[in-house]
Amino acid sequence: MVRQAPRVYREAFIADNAFMNMLFASAYEPLYALFKEERESYPDLYPEPLRVRIHRALSWLRAAEKHKLDQDFCFLSLMIATHSCYTRNDSEHLLEFTYIDQMEGLRELKKIEYILLGITGQEFIKEVIANPHLKYNKYTDGNYAGDQSTRAGFDKYIELMKKRDSKGLFREMLIHLNMVRNAIAHGNRTYNSHLNSKTLTSGTAILAEVVPMMIQAIILNPDKDWGETPWWNENKI
Repeated sequence: MVRQAPRVYREAFIADNAFMNMLFASAYEPLYALFKEERESYPDLYPEPLRVRIHRALSWLRAAEKHKLDQDFCFLSLMIATHSCYTRNDSEHLLEFTYIDQMEGLRELKKIEYILLGITGQEFIKEVIANPHLKYNKYTDGNYAGDQSTRAGFDKYIELMKKRDSKGLFREMLIHLNMVRNAIAHGNRTYNSHLNSKTLTSGTAILAEVVPMMIQAIILNPDKDWGETPWWNENKI
């Protein structure tokens, strides 16, 4: 059986005052339909832990689409979806790196490379990779240290682009987006703030394209080692 990937479309525009309204056709619906079809066709390939991982990621993608006009919540929902894809209990290594290793050779990783090298990716470089305000050492060691760290990160990313290093680009994308997530989740950003809104807009735009590819990779490749799915153990509370 030849598996056909769903075609996912997304359209975005920048509204007044640099706020973004995400106008994209649902990625959740075709991905959910694909998952249902694959699960019913190959039930033995989708044990409960893998099904839970996929359901979690899909649920947060759906939340992002539902709240697409709320920039902060949409971004956080998409970031939670990425964590749903790669969080695992059975690895001592950086979790996102382990996930990316499993994506090696998959068409979804190549698609992510195209996204990161395209127009959306170029905006991402300007607003996220080259943003010194995302560097923690800017606030601990001063502006000079933060600027040096930003320059090093920017040079590294450009070198990865020249090499078309899909895994390297993907890793750097997740690292920098987690910096943005941390700023919000740890209370270092005012809700619905104008400050750094372009950074959040760029991060949301890139995630809107990348997250469906991350989920699709798991759905279409259940035989890969996506790791032990974490469970919430209420007995330890």
